[in-house]
Amino acid sequence: MSDLQTREQMLIDAAKKRVEAMTPVEREEMWRKQRESFVRSMTTPCEHGELDFEQCAKCRQEAGHD
Repeated sequence: MSDLQTREQMLIDAAKKRVEAMTPVEREEMWRKQRESFVRSMTTPCEHGELDFEQCAKCRQEAGHD
């Protein structure tokens, strides 16, 4: 396993432990906030007017993905 993979696995393990330590109420609140964030990200246009910034050629170019 590379150093990057090891670090990623450590971060994943730490996140799992944090979620496992949450009460059911805390966990539900976390998921509610995650759903709201996802909906907001999929319903708010980027600065170029595209609804999905991942499909916006200008956003992708600015981020160095194209």
